Amino acid sequence: MNHPVPHVKYSIMISTAFLLALCAACSPNVPVNAPVNAPSPVLTPAPARSAKPTPTNKRLPKQTVTSMSEITLSNADNGKTIQIKPGQTITLQLTENPTTGYRWSIVPFNDQLLNLTDDRFELPNASAMGSGGQRILTFKANRAGQVNLTLNQKREWEDSSLASFNLMIEVRE
Repeated sequence: MNHPVPHVKYSIMISTAFLLALCAACSPNVPVNAPVNAPSPVLTPAPARSAKPTPTNKRLPKQTVTSMSEITLSNADNGKTIQIKPGQTITLQLTENPTTGYRWSIVPFNDQLLNLTDDRFELPNASAMGSGGQRILTFKANRAGQVNLTLNQKREWEDSSLASFNLMIEVRE
Protein backbone atom coordinates (compact mmCIF):
# COMPACT_ATOMS: atom_id res chain seq x y z
CA MET A 1 0.00 0.00 0.00
CA ASN A 2 1.47 3.31 -1.10
CA HIS A 3 1.26 6.25 1.25
CA PRO A 4 1.60 9.89 0.13
CA VAL A 5 3.86 10.65 3.11
CA PRO A 6 7.17 9.70 1.40
CA HIS A 7 6.43 12.20 -1.40
CA VAL A 8 5.79 14.97 1.11
CA LYS A 9 8.97 14.06 2.97
CA TYR A 10 11.06 14.31 -0.23
CA SER A 11 9.42 17.65 -1.15
CA ILE A 12 10.30 19.07 2.24
CA MET A 13 13.88 17.81 1.96
CA ILE A 14 14.33 19.33 -1.49
CA SER A 15 12.81 22.65 -0.35
CA THR A 16 15.09 22.72 2.69
CA ALA A 17 18.18 22.01 0.56
CA PHE A 18 17.18 24.78 -1.85
CA LEU A 19 16.71 27.29 1.01
CA LEU A 20 20.07 26.36 2.53
CA ALA A 21 21.79 26.83 -0.82
CA LEU A 22 20.06 30.18 -1.26
CA CYS A 23 21.09 31.33 2.23
CA ALA A 24 24.66 30.22 1.60
CA ALA A 25 24.76 32.20 -1.64
CA CYS A 26 23.54 35.34 0.15
CA SER A 27 25.93 35.13 3.10
CA PRO A 28 29.35 36.87 3.13
CA ASN A 29 32.11 34.99 1.37
CA VAL A 30 33.94 33.25 4.19
CA PRO A 31 36.25 30.39 3.27
CA VAL A 32 35.01 26.96 4.34
CA ASN A 33 38.22 26.23 6.23
CA ALA A 34 38.17 29.59 8.12
CA PRO A 35 38.43 29.27 11.90
CA VAL A 36 35.09 29.48 13.70
CA ASN A 37 36.17 32.40 15.87
CA ALA A 38 37.60 34.37 12.90
CA PRO A 39 36.12 37.86 12.51
CA SER A 40 33.57 38.17 9.75
CA PRO A 41 34.55 40.28 6.78
CA VAL A 42 33.80 43.98 7.01
CA LEU A 43 31.98 45.43 4.05
CA THR A 44 32.77 49.07 3.36
CA PRO A 45 30.44 51.10 1.19
CA ALA A 46 31.76 52.51 -2.05
CA PRO A 47 32.76 56.16 -1.83
CA ALA A 48 29.93 58.49 -2.75
CA ARG A 49 30.31 60.23 -6.05
CA SER A 50 30.43 63.97 -5.90
CA ALA A 51 27.17 65.48 -6.99
CA LYS A 52 27.78 67.45 -10.14
CA PRO A 53 25.32 70.21 -10.87
CA THR A 54 22.83 69.13 -13.48
CA PRO A 55 22.24 71.43 -16.40
CA THR A 56 19.16 73.58 -16.17
CA ASN A 57 17.28 75.81 -18.50
CA LYS A 58 18.08 78.89 -16.37
CA ARG A 59 20.26 81.57 -17.94
CA LEU A 60 23.45 82.30 -16.01
CA PRO A 61 25.17 85.68 -16.12
CA LYS A 62 27.46 86.06 -19.12
CA GLN A 63 31.12 85.45 -18.45
CA THR A 64 34.05 85.94 -20.75
CA VAL A 65 36.90 83.45 -21.08
CA THR A 66 40.14 84.78 -22.53
CA SER A 67 41.61 83.27 -25.68
CA MET A 68 43.76 80.13 -25.56
CA SER A 69 44.71 77.76 -28.36
CA GLU A 70 42.26 75.11 -27.12
CA ILE A 71 39.38 75.69 -24.71
CA THR A 72 37.63 72.88 -22.83
CA LEU A 73 34.24 73.60 -21.27
CA SER A 74 31.72 71.61 -19.23
CA ASN A 75 28.10 71.82 -18.03
CA ALA A 76 29.23 74.47 -15.52
CA ASP A 77 30.03 76.85 -18.40
CA ASN A 78 26.41 77.10 -19.56
CA GLY A 79 25.51 80.69 -20.47
CA LYS A 80 29.07 81.97 -20.92
CA THR A 81 30.44 84.14 -23.70
CA ILE A 82 33.70 82.89 -25.19
CA GLN A 83 36.10 84.97 -27.29
CA ILE A 84 38.39 83.04 -29.61
CA LYS A 85 40.41 83.54 -32.79
CA PRO A 86 39.99 81.77 -36.14
CA GLY A 87 41.68 78.36 -36.04
CA GLN A 88 41.14 77.84 -32.31
CA THR A 89 39.08 74.93 -31.00
CA ILE A 90 36.44 74.60 -28.30
CA THR A 91 35.75 71.21 -26.74
CA LEU A 92 32.53 70.67 -24.79
CA GLN A 93 32.41 67.84 -22.25
CA LEU A 94 28.75 67.46 -21.28
CA THR A 95 27.37 64.77 -18.96
CA GLU A 96 25.12 62.33 -20.77
CA ASN A 97 23.52 58.93 -20.23
CA PRO A 98 22.37 57.71 -23.64
CA THR A 99 20.90 54.49 -22.19
CA THR A 100 18.04 56.66 -20.87
CA GLY A 101 17.40 57.98 -24.37
CA TYR A 102 18.57 61.49 -23.48
CA ARG A 103 21.33 62.73 -25.80
CA TRP A 104 22.74 66.14 -26.55
CA SER A 105 21.61 67.46 -29.93
CA ILE A 106 22.93 70.59 -31.59
CA VAL A 107 20.48 73.27 -32.66
CA PRO A 108 21.43 74.37 -36.23
CA PHE A 109 23.92 77.27 -36.25
CA ASN A 110 26.10 79.20 -38.71
CA ASP A 111 28.60 76.50 -39.69
CA GLN A 112 30.57 78.95 -41.85
CA LEU A 113 31.89 80.49 -38.62
CA LEU A 114 32.22 77.30 -36.59
CA ASN A 115 32.73 73.65 -37.66
CA LEU A 116 31.91 70.54 -35.64
CA THR A 117 35.10 68.45 -35.97
CA ASP A 118 34.44 65.68 -33.41
CA ASP A 119 31.38 64.16 -31.71
CA ARG A 120 31.83 61.10 -29.47
CA PHE A 121 30.65 59.54 -26.21
CA GLU A 122 33.12 58.43 -23.53
CA LEU A 123 32.47 56.21 -20.51
CA PRO A 124 34.46 56.63 -17.29
CA ASN A 125 37.21 54.03 -16.75
CA ALA A 126 35.34 52.03 -14.09
CA SER A 127 31.76 52.22 -15.24
CA ALA A 128 28.82 49.99 -14.53
CA MET A 129 26.54 48.83 -17.30
CA GLY A 130 24.04 51.57 -18.14
CA SER A 131 26.00 54.30 -16.38
CA GLY A 132 26.49 57.73 -17.84
CA GLY A 133 29.54 59.35 -19.28
CA GLN A 134 30.42 62.42 -21.29
CA ARG A 135 29.45 63.64 -24.74
CA ILE A 136 32.60 65.21 -26.23
CA LEU A 137 31.98 67.79 -28.96
CA THR A 138 34.84 69.70 -30.59
CA PHE A 139 34.32 72.80 -32.71
CA LYS A 140 36.83 74.81 -34.74
CA ALA A 141 36.46 78.52 -35.45
CA ASN A 142 36.72 79.30 -39.18
CA ARG A 143 36.44 83.08 -39.46
CA ALA A 144 35.44 86.21 -37.52
CA GLY A 145 31.84 86.59 -36.42
CA GLN A 146 29.45 85.71 -33.63
CA VAL A 147 27.50 82.48 -33.18
CA ASN A 148 25.10 81.31 -30.49
CA LEU A 149 25.72 77.60 -29.93
CA THR A 150 22.74 75.82 -28.32
CA LEU A 151 22.46 72.14 -27.45
CA ASN A 152 19.37 70.42 -26.08
CA GLN A 153 19.44 67.25 -24.02
CA LYS A 154 16.40 65.34 -25.18
CA ARG A 155 15.03 62.11 -26.50
CA GLU A 156 14.80 62.06 -30.29
CA TRP A 157 11.14 61.07 -30.22
CA GLU A 158 10.08 63.83 -27.76
CA ASP A 159 9.63 67.55 -28.36
CA SER A 160 10.60 68.79 -24.89
CA SER A 161 14.17 69.00 -23.59
CA LEU A 162 15.50 67.81 -20.25
CA ALA A 163 18.14 70.57 -20.30
CA SER A 164 19.78 73.12 -22.57
CA PHE A 165 23.34 74.33 -22.92
CA ASN A 166 24.00 77.78 -24.43
CA LEU A 167 27.29 79.32 -25.39
CA MET A 168 27.87 82.65 -27.15
CA ILE A 169 31.03 82.40 -29.24
CA GLU A 170 32.70 85.53 -30.54
CA VAL A 171 35.36 84.81 -33.12
CA ARG A 172 37.69 87.81 -33.45
CA GLU A 173 40.78 88.36 -35.59
